[in-house]
Amino acid sequence: MIRFDLGRFLLVFMASVLVFLGEVQAQKSPLIMKHADSLAVARKRGSLLLQGRVHFIHDSVNVRTQRATWNKDGEVVACEGGFQFTHPSGWIDAKQGVYQKKKGIASATGDVHAGDSAKTYYATGEYVEYDKEHEILTMPEKPVLYYYDKKDTVRNGKQEVQVDTVTVVAKRIVYNKKETFAEGKGDASITHKDVSIKADEMTYDRKIDYARGVGNVVITHDSVTVYADRINYNKKDDFAEAFNNVKVTQEDMVVTCDTGYFDRKNNWMSMKGNPKCELKNYNLTGDSIFLTLDSSGKSLKSALVIRNAHGLQQEDAKRNSPGSVTEAFGDTLYAQFDGNKIERLYVNLNARGFFYEKDLDNYRNNMNGDRLDMYFENGKMHHAIVSGKAQSTYYYVKKDRSVSGRNEAAGDTIYIKFDPRKNAVKTLRMLGGSTTPSSGRYVDMEKENRNKKNLTESAPKADIADKPVDVVGTAKSKTLKAATQSLLKAKRPQEASQEKKK
Repeated sequence: MIRFDLGRFLLVFMASVLVFLGEVQAQKSPLIMKHADSLAVARKRGSLLLQGRVHFIHDSVNVRTQRATWNKDGEVVACEGGFQFTHPSGWIDAKQGVYQKKKGIASATGDVHAGDSAKTYYATGEYVEYDKEHEILTMPEKPVLYYYDKKDTVRNGKQEVQVDTVTVVAKRIVYNKKETFAEGKGDASITHKDVSIKADEMTYDRKIDYARGVGNVVITHDSVTVYADRINYNKKDDFAEAFNNVKVTQEDMVVTCDTGYFDRKNNWMSMKGNPKCELKNYNLTGDSIFLTLDSSGKSLKSALVIRNAHGLQQEDAKRNSPGSVTEAFGDTLYAQFDGNKIERLYVNLNARGFFYEKDLDNYRNNMNGDRLDMYFENGKMHHAIVSGKAQSTYYYVKKDRSVSGRNEAAGDTIYIKFDPRKNAVKTLRMLGGSTTPSSGRYVDMEKENRNKKNLTESAPKADIADKPVDVVGTAKSKTLKAATQSLLKAKRPQEASQEKKK
């Protein structure tokens, strides 16, 4: 059952009535000229020209200037010798200004400065229009808006006031002081400490510390830059959401995706929608990618790729050593980095990988199994472990870069150790299990090639006369008739003598 609190209702109702009556009274109360050094009748009918320490009062509004034209009928004061406008919640200062009492609007032009009495915001520009009733500032020319957040902090045992500043810049800014909400259009930007957000259009809600950007959005934070079509930024949590054509750059790292989430407080990024992570020598792709950065937020610490995972590492050629390529595929891929150099990589579920040297890309060394673990030193592969129905194929390369043979191995687990200097397999060890017994064989490819060559050379050569001649149509029938006649002429002598007796 809902209880009706009559006393509370009456209190709220009376407060609303008083506010309404106050606004009505403000509209009815006159605009009073409190002081002017001189007064003269202007050429315009119903207007007075005032000069020298001119001061007008309208309720709690004060207008001061050195030269003004006062339209008494329209209750408009146009100030030319400076413009100082003060009201209970703030002030405006400019070279020129107009106050329209009936509309409750003050407009200022030329080197405009505005702020509030509590010093929570400060604005500059070339033109400002202030709606007194709704407490809205409209700034269409070179506006800059500063937000100030004051926080009490203790430093060295002493209590201090720390001021946190947010700066909004755009071609046009509308600031709603009641709602502490700002809207910027045209080359808009918001800056807070080391975070800068730029976009075609931006909004900032000071109550919840939330910024939104639309169109050609760029976020810069330390060494990280984020590009997107649309972005949301939570200033309090230092958390950003980016949508459509997302691109993240940080030193040697470039990440692209459709949707990205960035937690700068905890140093992680999450991407989905065709995500791709590129470093100097590494590429990662999959359905989604989760990256963590080190405590400084400047280097990649780890990467997790979920579904359709693919990892690629490339080493450029150096001196007499050819470049190499290592690739891994699987359902899930996890990689650890140190200083943006890979240390460890594992692939889980349907894992397969291969590596080869760029001048021998037709000879790819394979590693397949349920799981594949690769370990690196200084960015080069040190050893690998293939587990669960493991299979491997490795090619032996001689100094002259010819391939002498291949090793095929299978087992429950295969351990492969590499020589990073030679970029070759050093040792290979197999362990069998109940389901997959260990097996291995070496294929002498040089011997295979020799046998193939000898077989080709010893094969008989076909005589051209022995080759069948294909005949078609009438030519074929004529050839058959001629052949029959030749056979009849070549009958044995006995058959010919018997025909004569007959």
